[in-house]
Amino acid sequence: MTGLFADELHDAFGTWPLAYLPRGGADFGEVAAVADRRWG
Repeated sequence: MTGLFADELHDAFGTWPLAYLPRGGADFGEVAAVADRRWG
């Protein structure tokens, strides 16, 4: 399975905001934009 983030730790915890989507959490586009950001 391919993760959203390149780093396994970020992939494990970085998608947690999606669990709160029904309550006003981050939507998939926001999480994907952070995952796609090139740091450094």
